[in-house]
Amino acid sequence: MNRFIDKYDLTFPIPHDKTGEIRDLYKIGPLPSTVFINSEGKIERTIIGAQSLERLEEYLQEIIPNP
Repeated sequence: MNRFIDKYDLTFPIPHDKTGEIRDLYKIGPLPSTVFINSEGKIERTIIGAQSLERLEEYLQEIIPNP
């Protein structure tokens, strides 16, 4: 995960739910799961299961706001 963060110089928080609080709040099932949240705080997509860095990048590009 840190390679992806470093490669794209991401500055937004990428939290890890160590207590399961967020998992329970958003009813996330099997792990790993990835939740993409847009700049308004709306969940855009939830992905269940492992993903390649390339696929994660594709999903991220779909929700990045256009300048």
